Amino acid sequence: MNAEAFQTIAVGDIISYTLSPHLRPIHPPRAYCGVVNRIDPEAQVVSVTLLDEEFEALNEPVGMDDIQSVAKPRRGSRQRQGQTRGAPHA
Repeated sequence: MNAEAFQTIAVGDIISYTLSPHLRPIHPPRAYCGVVNRIDPEAQVVSVTLLDEEFEALNEPVGMDDIQSVAKPRRGSRQRQGQTRGAPHA
């Protein structure tokens, strides 16, 4: 991931990433998935809470170069619901 794309990451985003070799557990290289809970733009690192069942709720730092993709959570779903209901016509 480049620095420009890294700047678009926000707390609550879901990222997929691979771990650097020195951080990797005994498992072979694979993609992990986690929710961003802190961002350190100077160090170009985010802290994530893992979503994988095997490591659920584990927190770990992820470097910018290890991030593969970013998914933004759905926002405003309640707002859209309210708009579809609308007021009754007289």
